[in-house]
Amino acid sequence: MCKCLDRVNKKLAPDGLMLPTISMLNIENGKARETVYFLSERINSASRVKRRKVIPSFCPFCGIKVKAA
Repeated sequence: MCKCLDRVNKKLAPDGLMLPTISMLNIENGKARETVYFLSERINSASRVKRRKVIPSFCPFCGIKVKAA
């Protein structure tokens, strides 16, 4: 797995920032992995649909496929 998330968070740390992450657990083997996620925004403020998290299957920084935990 790539180290892009660690590198980006180290660059953001001096400004007191970090990327939002989510822990994903593979129930079959008990392993967990940390990944970045993106939160959707409403285009229409009248929309009653909940905002959704989008979890990429490829690293958004280097393009390497994210391996399952």
